[in-house]
Amino acid sequence: KAGLREFDDYARGSMLAGTILHGWIGEHLKTIGQIEPEVEARLNNPEANPHGVFFKGNADFVRDGVVYDFKTTSNIAFNTNVADQFHIDQLLLYMKGLEAKEGVLVYIDKRTLRVKQHPVEYDDRRVFSLFLKANEVFLAYQKWKKNPASGIPFEKCGCFKCKSEILKG
Repeated sequence: KAGLREFDDYARGSMLAGTILHGWIGEHLKTIGQIEPEVEARLNNPEANPHGVFFKGNADFVRDGVVYDFKTTSNIAFNTNVADQFHIDQLLLYMKGLEAKEGVLVYIDKRTLRVKQHPVEYDDRRVFSLFLKANEVFLAYQKWKKNPASGIPFEKCGCFKCKSEILKG
């Protein structure tokens, strides 16, 4: 969530159910753990992070040193047999910032409230590669800011979010 994009009205509307569900979950879990702690993940390694890029966000829930990230979906049977790699990356960065060794991705079906969980173990090499990629993105964004008419400097993958996001300058 680099603050590089805005979503059209349709995309924002489709995310509303997830936002409401996150609020409800937070309200019920706040008595047993930490809700939405602010996280800052940094890597002090000039090889992987020469531009000092860092990640900042809010983990959904932390209890007993385990970081939980809740994801809502429209079709739990179809979408969550395997955890999404981007979701694992996001959770790993929360884990890095909170110095946690364990995390859990929790997928919740917006229509049926069925739940699937995927445990995630901290992976230092994968986090290292995320910082390498973030530095590539940083350089591409700096170049794009000089000439926004050149278009988005990354290939879109075709997912729902890529189809509906707009870079803001």
